[in-house]
Formats: sequence, C-alpha cells, structure tokens
Amino acid sequence: MPQVKLARRGKSNFRGITQQKSGRWSAQITFKGVHKGLGTFDTEEEAARAWDAASLELYGRCAS
Repeated sequence: MPQVKLARRGKSNFRGITQQKSGRWSAQITFKGVHKGLGTFDTEEEAARAWDAASLELYGRCAS
C-alpha cells in the first residue's frame, strides 16, 4: 500500500489555533456559525488552553 501524506491545514497541532506573522499564536472558535476570536498568546499551548476553555463554556460536556 502506498504512503499517503495527510494535508496539514496550518502549523498548529491544535484545533482553532493559527500562528501570526509576528510569531504569536491566535485562537478562535466557531459557535452556531459565529466566529469568536479568543486572543493572541505567546505559546501555542496557551492558545490551545484558551480554546479548550471556550469550547467547554460554549458546548458544555459535549465539547470535543
């Protein structure tokens, strides 16, 4: 079976996290079709924690 490379959508390993040109990381989440910016962070992990907190707040226990 041939090797298949999966396309990456960005540099981050986390959902909703992107790296800015400045090198900082931004987090955003979509809920009911509305995009909400969560801010910019020094590290990718800090941005991911912000996304996790927003996800739990918006989606409750069903957050993924």
